[in-house]
Amino acid sequence: MMETLNNEQLCALAQSGDIPAQNLLIENNLGFIRQQANLAAWQFGDRAGAITDDLVQEGAFGLLRSCTHYKPDAGSKFLTYATMAIRRSMMDYMHQQYDALKEQGTHMRLLLQE
Repeated sequence: MMETLNNEQLCALAQSGDIPAQNLLIENNLGFIRQQANLAAWQFGDRAGAITDDLVQEGAFGLLRSCTHYKPDAGSKFLTYATMAIRRSMMDYMHQQYDALKEQGTHMRLLLQE
């Protein structure tokens, strides 16, 4: 029965704490999240897709976070509303990874200089 609900209806259930609705919301939008992750990984320079799975996970978190703030009476579809939160979650993750790699590189240069 829940499989026939649209994103907006699933989000309303998820806002009330319905875990199966949250899972189905992610499952129904996984293709879109994966598409965004592939694009973000490519833009980050990860041509091999090494971080794509991590980005998909971050995108799913972004989708759920956006659900907590979504108001259907504001006039936009849920996925339209959630897109920026999905992308922002992925970008935040990539920035964290970049900072960690940059810090590792600095540490390695210091070790090599000793």
